[in-house]
Amino acid sequence: MSYKNNVKVGYVRTDSRIYEMPREKCKKLSKYIFFKIKVELIDNGIIFLIPKYKKNNNKIMKKLIKQLNYYIKLYEIDYLVFEKDLKFLEKNFNSTNILNGKFLMKDSLVEILEYIFAIKKENMNLENIYIFVNKYSKNNIYLIQKLISKFRTVNIITENLRYYKRLENSLYEDGILITVSNNKRKSARNAKYIINIDFEKDVFEKYNINMNSTIINLTDESIFFKKSFNGVQVNNFEVVMDENNQIFVEEFYGDINKKIFIESLVYSGRQYYEKAEKLYKQYGCYICSLIGIRGALQKCEFLV
Repeated sequence: MSYKNNVKVGYVRTDSRIYEMPREKCKKLSKYIFFKIKVELIDNGIIFLIPKYKKNNNKIMKKLIKQLNYYIKLYEIDYLVFEKDLKFLEKNFNSTNILNGKFLMKDSLVEILEYIFAIKKENMNLENIYIFVNKYSKNNIYLIQKLISKFRTVNIITENLRYYKRLENSLYEDGILITVSNNKRKSARNAKYIINIDFEKDVFEKYNINMNSTIINLTDESIFFKKSFNGVQVNNFEVVMDENNQIFVEEFYGDINKKIFIESLVYSGRQYYEKAEKLYKQYGCYICSLIGIRGALQKCEFLV
């Protein structure tokens, strides 16, 4: 099987199909001596089947980690997805990217915004959006262009003025108006809706923003303006899947978070935005809740 030009995902799940030996002593002995991870090749990567064992068995734990690291290197795994009951193993694999759903936030940004505006019963097309972004990349430009059609105006706040001014001028020639600025005092002081794509916490907090705004945070840093902020910070989200697809996913991939499952398919194909939208429809997924600083956000928090 060829994986050329594809990201490879390793799905780590418990092997529920393991043969149970009749004698308890033989069973315990064989689990240690013959403990071996099974490998199944699939289109977008590998499924690693972990034999059932007691989590407090340190000897087996060491064998498990050693074997899994071997297979990660052998198959050149880019990302790992752990079944819910095996998430305690994640801390042992820091050198490999572990999918947690955060990467998918950027791909699902429009769906997240639609979810928020449905709660607030406001028209997205009549509102202004403020985007904090520094990295000038194809994916970020695509995302900005996508939001242009959804909002009345798009305002870019960036430390990378040189390149984003070029984008502003290029869009203006096509009759599309955006604003680009890095004025820390004025750029976002009236912002009602803010998207932080890649500003680090210490840089973001140098800007004067509306302390009652809604911030959709796409970075790994989760708390901004800790003492003074009264608005809503969206740091992640959850999705649900229709029953038939959920049964299939759990049967094949194990009991994994459905959002992380969609994320793994998106990244293994390198098609990002368009693919994410198609996969939501294909698997009957939709956003069921947004996650803030202290857990799931209540709808009433968006109505303050």
